[in-house]
Amino acid sequence: MKRTPAGRLVALLGAMVLALVGVIARLVVLQVGDHRALAAQGLQQRVHPTDLPAERGAIVDRTGVPLAITLEARDIYTDPRYVTDPIGEAAKIARVLGMRARDVERRLQTPDSTFVYLGRQIDVHIADRALTPRTLAAVHFVSPRLLHRTFAERGHTVAGWIRTRRLDAVARDLADPALLHRSIRAVAESRGFIDAPHFNRLFRQVHGCTPGEYRATLTAPR
Repeated sequence: MKRTPAGRLVALLGAMVLALVGVIARLVVLQVGDHRALAAQGLQQRVHPTDLPAERGAIVDRTGVPLAITLEARDIYTDPRYVTDPIGEAAKIARVLGMRARDVERRLQTPDSTFVYLGRQIDVHIADRALTPRTLAAVHFVSPRLLHRTFAERGHTVAGWIRTRRLDAVARDLADPALLHRSIRAVAESRGFIDAPHFNRLFRQVHGCTPGEYRATLTAPR
């Protein structure tokens, strides 16, 4: 049976209407149902976050000689409530910070205080050497026992965390071309590693090579 021209037109119109309905239904799904996921996907494809550390501009005179420089420094403070041996702890801290033990002891025994500065604008190397489990606990205003328990719950130890922090600092210093004039021993001591064999052994365990090999690999001319 042959269709009339009018019938063919009706069939074609029906197919077009069905296609249009399908397109509209798909648009509704995209715009209403999936728009959040698709928007997030598009944003992820277009936007790539990058951390750009802020750097202070140089302050120089008309001949280019720096008039001011920026040096990283830290403040060292404590909570006297958690100081159990003021004389002994003052002696250790004073030796590292280059202060008089009597002055440190007086600050450690400040009455009715929960926050006392032991040093302001301390050189980063010195501040790292002064870091111990007890001083770390005091800095965060918790007891040493709570600090050790908190680290243990995460499968770590306080001493291990401090050691890793110092090893990372040594690795950064060894990779710094500006510090090539300093011996490896001097770099290690500035970060609190006094025993050279012990330091070399720890460094090899973490980085898989000696400190000398590490420095040579990263500072070799390319």
